[in-house]
Amino acid sequence: MFWNYFSKLKSFHFVFSENIKDVGLPGFIDQNNLTSYFLTNNGVHQAAKILAVIINMNPDITFCPPVFSLSCLFLHYMNSSECFNCLYGLLRSKDMNYLMQTQVAWDASKYVIKDLTKKYAVSRPTIMSV
Repeated sequence: MFWNYFSKLKSFHFVFSENIKDVGLPGFIDQNNLTSYFLTNNGVHQAAKILAVIINMNPDITFCPPVFSLSCLFLHYMNSSECFNCLYGLLRSKDMNYLMQTQVAWDASKYVIKDLTKKYAVSRPTIMSV
């Protein structure tokens, strides 16, 4: 299913290069913080293909920075169709929101974690050496 859908895409362009930023990536990825986790150029190209299919199947995703890094990690341990299925399952889970998909949700999750840390974190006294 994954590769059949990708073969229908004509407008998405990929550039093979040593630099990750030369690979065409969807707009919902944070271009300043790309981590490929030592994937080869072919692996980065496969990750870009997977993300191209995901953005074409889910145009409502506007901001999801960790999805590129997750796809690179998944590609170390599974083939591209299994990677696609895992990412799609994380993005489309009805029970839990595993990955935030908008800028507002991303910012809100940061503030929730900050508030929970203030409420439940135990402060430890600092030891001063003389």
